[in-house]
Amino acid sequence: MLTLEGRVQKVFKVPGGSTRDGEVVAPSARVQIVGEVPVKGGDSKLAIVELKVTDRVAAFQQAMGKLVRCQVDLWNMEGRSGLFLLKDSEIELLDEKGVKVGIANAKAA
Repeated sequence: MLTLEGRVQKVFKVPGGSTRDGEVVAPSARVQIVGEVPVKGGDSKLAIVELKVTDRVAAFQQAMGKLVRCQVDLWNMEGRSGLFLLKDSEIELLDEKGVKVGIANAKAA
């Protein structure tokens, strides 16, 4: 389990469709979070992380433009890898110093 911390930049929907092999792909929603990633020499760079959040759309929309922290994990399949949001992960709202100030949830959106 990893902790992802950054600013919610965009929440968007991806339409369904089918693959070249005819496999049906369901529509989904995604969130893009921008955060700092350490680099050699002690500096950092900005990186954008995209997560599938079909069942958490309203919570991330509530957090648009805000700093958040959530629990993610790594997936790896056929030479590709990425991050996914853990099912029970809270979407913590943070102040500019990274201190938790609340939780984003669909009921408040």
